[in-house]
Amino acid sequence: MSSLLNPGGNTAQEKEVPANPFKLFIRWQSTAGKWIVKEGGLTKELTKPLQAVVLDYFNTIQGGSIGVTDVWSKPYYRRTSDIVAVWAKEIASGRIAKVAEGKVEDIYDKLKSDFNASKGVKAYVFLPQTGQIALLDLSGYAISPFYDAESSEKKPGITLELEPQEVTPRPAYGTRYAPLISSMEVDEKTIAAAIDAFVQSGAIEYLNYMEGKEAEAPTPEAEAEAAPIQEGKEAEAPTPEAEAEAAPIQQGEKKAEAPKEESKKTSDPWE
Repeated sequence: MSSLLNPGGNTAQEKEVPANPFKLFIRWQSTAGKWIVKEGGLTKELTKPLQAVVLDYFNTIQGGSIGVTDVWSKPYYRRTSDIVAVWAKEIASGRIAKVAEGKVEDIYDKLKSDFNASKGVKAYVFLPQTGQIALLDLSGYAISPFYDAESSEKKPGITLELEPQEVTPRPAYGTRYAPLISSMEVDEKTIAAAIDAFVQSGAIEYLNYMEGKEAEAPTPEAEAEAAPIQEGKEAEAPTPEAEAEAAPIQQGEKKAEAPKEESKKTSDPWE
């Protein structure tokens, strides 16, 4: 039936969930000390420094115990005073449950203790060399450049360097490496190409959604890497985007393109 605040009653259609336009994933492998790129079901090692223009980045709670649980938060957050919901999935059973909800600063320590949760960064970038948009899915030692005190003063241009930085003192679980991410000057032409690629791909609408501006936490249909929902649950739990291998580009799928003057660039930085 109709009501004053809901004239459409139960006949109102649900708001469409924006599709995830990011099909290329880049992550740092701290054990080997190298950048890993996943696209089209293929995994490559970055062999040349890669330049990128950062559209935006968010913080997440993620992690879990390897082979036991996966942990993720929705929506993504900018400040530790933001409120998020945190979900955990049992690997063996496939069961999913909400394990916490509240301000990040209030719930993180317990999640770290109980579920081996950690913090992550999702950086959404434009690659001038190829005209593509990509997700930098960062965790562990790779998130430091986005947390340091000077990060707010840096321009949105970055370069993923190849030289690994050994972590000192050496962790108890073995040698680990942190990535080197340097600043890069970005000209107006590149900025225009980046904005065009993000707008044309629908990336801005998607990021608004992931930040919780447009709707509730994503359902499995909203995430290419959707996890199975616990049988019998009425409400659908959001799924993690922490798996960088999710949502590979399908053969023949159209990628976001830069303006025509940029489209002639064919350099493949990970060949």
